[in-house]
Amino acid sequence: MKRTLILPLVLTALAACTQESLYHGTGDEIVFGASTGYENGPETRTAYSGDLVGTSPKYERIDWVPGTDRIRVWCDQATHRYKDQHWADYKITSASNTSGQQNSRAEIAPIEENGYANGLVWGSPSATHYFYAVYPAASMGSTASAASLSGANGNKATVSGTIPAEQPVTWNASKREYKPDMNYAYMYAVAKVNPQTSGNVYLPFRPLMNAYEFTLKALSGNAPTTNLVSVTLSSSSSDMSGAFSATLSENGLDGVSVSDVGGSVSVSLGSGVLLNDNPVKVTLFALPVAQTDLTLELNFAGGARRSLALSTTDSGAISVDPGQKLYVSNLATPAAFFYDMVTIPDIEISGVAVLDETSKTVTVNTEKDSENGYGGTNREARKTGWKAYYVDGSKSKPAKGTVVTGNADYSATSPDWISVTEGGSGAGLDDAFKFKVHASPVEGAHVKTDVSPCVSAMLQKLQGNNLGTVDLSKLNFLEGGTYSSAETANCYIINGYGTFLIPLVYGNAYKGGDNTGAYAWSTAADSEQYLRTFVNADGNAIASPFILKDGNLSKPSPYNGCVVWQDTQKTFEIVKDSDISILTSKPSAGAINCEYLQFEIKRENIKPGNVMIALRDANNKILWSWHIWVRADISSSDASGSIPASGDDANKLHVTEVTYLPTSSTTATIGFLSEPLGWTPPLSYEGGDAHARSYWIAIVSTETQSVIGSFKVSQSDHHQDEYDSQSESIYSAPYYQWGRKDPFLPTNGKSVNKIWTSAHYQIAGTSKTEDKLKSEQFSGTSPQKIGKTIQRPYLFNLNYNAYPAYRNLWDGDYNDTGMVSSEVRKTVYDPSPRGFTVMRYRAVTGAVSDGSNTSINTSATIYSMYYQPRSNVNYNSEWPAGRRMTYNHTNNTSTYTVFIPALGWRGWDNSQVIYKYNNATWGIGYQIYYWTASSTDDMYDSTHLGSSFHSAENLFDTHTRDRRTDGFPIIPTREE
Repeated sequence: MKRTLILPLVLTALAACTQESLYHGTGDEIVFGASTGYENGPETRTAYSGDLVGTSPKYERIDWVPGTDRIRVWCDQATHRYKDQHWADYKITSASNTSGQQNSRAEIAPIEENGYANGLVWGSPSATHYFYAVYPAASMGSTASAASLSGANGNKATVSGTIPAEQPVTWNASKREYKPDMNYAYMYAVAKVNPQTSGNVYLPFRPLMNAYEFTLKALSGNAPTTNLVSVTLSSSSSDMSGAFSATLSENGLDGVSVSDVGGSVSVSLGSGVLLNDNPVKVTLFALPVAQTDLTLELNFAGGARRSLALSTTDSGAISVDPGQKLYVSNLATPAAFFYDMVTIPDIEISGVAVLDETSKTVTVNTEKDSENGYGGTNREARKTGWKAYYVDGSKSKPAKGTVVTGNADYSATSPDWISVTEGGSGAGLDDAFKFKVHASPVEGAHVKTDVSPCVSAMLQKLQGNNLGTVDLSKLNFLEGGTYSSAETANCYIINGYGTFLIPLVYGNAYKGGDNTGAYAWSTAADSEQYLRTFVNADGNAIASPFILKDGNLSKPSPYNGCVVWQDTQKTFEIVKDSDISILTSKPSAGAINCEYLQFEIKRENIKPGNVMIALRDANNKILWSWHIWVRADISSSDASGSIPASGDDANKLHVTEVTYLPTSSTTATIGFLSEPLGWTPPLSYEGGDAHARSYWIAIVSTETQSVIGSFKVSQSDHHQDEYDSQSESIYSAPYYQWGRKDPFLPTNGKSVNKIWTSAHYQIAGTSKTEDKLKSEQFSGTSPQKIGKTIQRPYLFNLNYNAYPAYRNLWDGDYNDTGMVSSEVRKTVYDPSPRGFTVMRYRAVTGAVSDGSNTSINTSATIYSMYYQPRSNVNYNSEWPAGRRMTYNHTNNTSTYTVFIPALGWRGWDNSQVIYKYNNATWGIGYQIYYWTASSTDDMYDSTHLGSSFHSAENLFDTHTRDRRTDGFPIIPTREE
């Protein structure tokens, strides 16, 4: 038996081809249509018929195309025959497209998998079935334009899609038509069926987008002489492009919400087409919302432009309701267009002082002058887009009218010592453009390379690596690309400059969806030993993975972002507060439908280091914070051979398989990240002499790519003193207190903290000293204490007895059995990056013959953890002391793949760096302490201890117990 799927393309209803009734029982197949045929590729496509029928209004049929169209049908009362889901995908097997008819009739069949037709089957015969369908389906590998359909809730469903601001078109020369991408011709259908009384399932598809079709030709006898190259439709008051979410109910479309909206849609026509008496057709899609105040803009080669407000003589501005298509026919275009003649004054800024990063503001005025007005009347002024280009000051002054495309003298990238913070590409929509030229540190003020020979190569790598705009939840830091799905973390690793997006999600609470297991589960009872539901900054149970949607969190708006600390000197800051903003709707580059924190790292500021960035509410309470680890080159390949002491290869981050002993008689491997979290090389900043230098800044029209004006920035000879006397003379990494998600400052190896630049570290508590951090003894209940650590990530918690005794803060399935604990279940507080966790309990047992502890460093007992003594007390240009771990279970001291440096620790009772290294045998350069995800060996310990790996020159403990408020570094291991 066949059922016919009818597609009314413009707001008409469905009619079925049969009218019989049939009793349907539970488990019976729902036959929307049945047919066999070759299974084509995953693309979806429909086609506008061009067949207008009816009187007022007229309708244009959208035709199904058999074989390649895909639709998705959802019904909460029905089930998939073979899967635990309430939806199935169907293909169009045949279509009936009759001239003069409004409907395109189609037969459909379920998508086949492994020889089985995977359609829906009826549920209870007494239950009314509510069917929701969408085109194009987001399955079978469809493009990003495909719609998504989510579950019915109270007999409702949600359809989501995106209308891009810039839309693809295909030229059909024989029809002189730019055909739109019909993947954006979103449609939906709703049907309500009683299986006991009806044998038909009606799916009346209706448009879920607005469409605009323009038929353009030349004005007779006065045709343009250049090609039409793009068409833009904009609105001054309505949303035109962006993401949308439509609610469907049994009555049809129940509302549409939009985000990341834009006020225009446009198509680029490539080399374009010359308008003449033979019309050209162009179609654009827009969001399915009411639109008015529309302006059509035609752009021609050479910069000519014509705009037209869409209105009627009798009713004024045209309004388009959701789901409608507007036709504008026989729009004639004259040959003469209006140009802007934009001028800027000839300016030279000389002797710019930069010791305090003085900025200069240059105002670039536009003088609008219309010429070539059609018929000598109706002359109009217009504004133009522009972009800044840079020419070495030794060159001649950029001449107006010079085309920059392909010209080697012109660079769109500014020199290191100049940045433009106002204006830039795409500006030109205002009467005045302001440049703030910041001349950054002089040539002689640079990062020393004699401290570490690899630093120069690292900075070159970093400054040359433009990552663009990146959602960090998708950044694959090991492979240099992006993941297919989003996953959040408390630490994000980057190796270049750009604009970066952090989803406002609690730590590791999103993993391709709500990762509830990271913050809430029911396998353990609430007690002082196990925290069942993790808490937010208020000490209340986390109710949502999305911070700003957590109903258990007090969070008055507006929100702001800030830098909590960074381990760089003030004039070499990586991120500034002014570089941070909060996006209250999903950005176009975002992978998760939530709010985002956005921050920028400029090319001139990028350098190896660590930054902590926080989200704050209107009262400046920190709601959550994230660790940004900026480093140099990253490689996914395992290291082979010895780790070099210098050179670029010494800084490649990678994962290495290392042996461990799950039992006393078997071996296995675990993937170690090759460096501790936040590992950075020694850097020092010095002053120097700067020679005179200058650059022309040329203002270039984005339409004609030609210079419309220029000015010059110059510096005189001068000397700049060292920015700070405190250099960083040792490789370092941040410290962590057990169970906390945020790191604390590393040391510079000289008994003091590495420089931090943020006032936010001075918010509360006692003043810091050179070797201590601001600290506090947190009070209240255990959840309240955790909440305070979230609100105050800059405060070191004193007194280990004042810290919560929960054993599962880093390992949700904490269970110490056998030689090594089971794999770590990553929690919302785990400070590791995506794909990694804090190392499991006794993860380094493979270095010892029987997996037990030892206090003797001999080849008889230590297999693969060679102790490297410090070379000298200053550590200059040398690796510090530590252990080098081999990749295999042998006594091999020549091939090392993971270096575990002796970074000492911070004291549990005073936050002080333990640094004595002259004649002492403890502290930095001697002692190795690294946290594991486990707490103590005992089921309960009132002293609140954590478990760590501990070693020194003549000591090797695969596990030891330490106070949780000690500050130890962390080496993450691969999540399993």
